[in-house]
Amino acid sequence: MSIGIASGARASSDELIRDADLALYAAKAAGRDRYTTFRSSMQLVADERLGLEMDLREAIAREELFLLYQPIFDLESEHVTGAEALIRWQHPTRGTLSAAEFIPVAEQSGLIVPIGRWVLAEASTQAARWRQAGHEIDVAVNVSARQLESEHLISDVNEALQDSGLQAAALTLELTETTIMVDAAAPPFCWAG
Repeated sequence: MSIGIASGARASSDELIRDADLALYAAKAAGRDRYTTFRSSMQLVADERLGLEMDLREAIAREELFLLYQPIFDLESEHVTGAEALIRWQHPTRGTLSAAEFIPVAEQSGLIVPIGRWVLAEASTQAARWRQAGHEIDVAVNVSARQLESEHLISDVNEALQDSGLQAAALTLELTETTIMVDAAAPPFCWAG
């Protein structure tokens, strides 16, 4: 059980409940099965997160997200055999943000599903272009826990492959450690199809 504690004078009972919720969120983020007492810095973090989420919603519409590709080499032949798609965000005031700076917000808000769909489409299209140019390069894309839970993941993958013309064997879906460890006590997931 996780518990958030807030005490003291507030302008309204709603503010006290909001602060207790922020403390509860912090307790869960720290590993669950603990209690956390509200600190004013928690409100600053929540405000920052909310601002980033609002900016991220606009970033999708304004096409501020872009992909970089980290090459994957075959050590024996010393040739590039693949590339991992890495998402970045060209924020209008903060500059270029790495995935670590905004993907947690995307996952918590659910924005990771449309972002993941976009990444699949963009990476598949790029890999198809490389292959059309004569480079046998596969592409790897990270998949989040939210995407795995989405009933649309398989159709998103199929659509990206169909629209790009990329062969399924040239696309690798990678599960990050955080995706796998969302609930380590849960039974492993299986796909049938």
